[in-house]
Amino acid sequence: MTVPLPSRIPLRLGDLDILGHVNNACYLTYFEEARISYLQQIGIPSGAASPRVVARFEIDYLRPVLRSHGEVEVGTSIERLGNRSFVLLQEVRTVDELHARGRSVIVAFDMGTQRSREFSDVERAALSAVLAAQAADRVGS
Repeated sequence: MTVPLPSRIPLRLGDLDILGHVNNACYLTYFEEARISYLQQIGIPSGAASPRVVARFEIDYLRPVLRSHGEVEVGTSIERLGNRSFVLLQEVRTVDELHARGRSVIVAFDMGTQRSREFSDVERAALSAVLAAQAADRVGS
């Protein structure tokens, strides 16, 4: 398993406020798009096959993304893996600047009971493999 590449997301006209900055609410959309791509890349099924909910999200805004940047790159990694949830760390960057950091708690969800559930074997294997690949990358750096 290799660590997935960051998601490149073009800025959309509707993302910008009157000052030419990306609106703070748009960062959540960038994080969501990157999270979906990341989970698909590591082999986690999407939709009803593997329901999940975001239980918590926090963002640290460090500097504005400007219209002139044209696009952002969102890197995603797993910080912690539990039995029913995992924590993702994400960063919004442009070519040479870090603009925001996000941390989210993602919970495996049972649609029938409307409660958290334990990860399936497929989910746990995929999440564990990428967590191990991240650790190996850190050691090799």
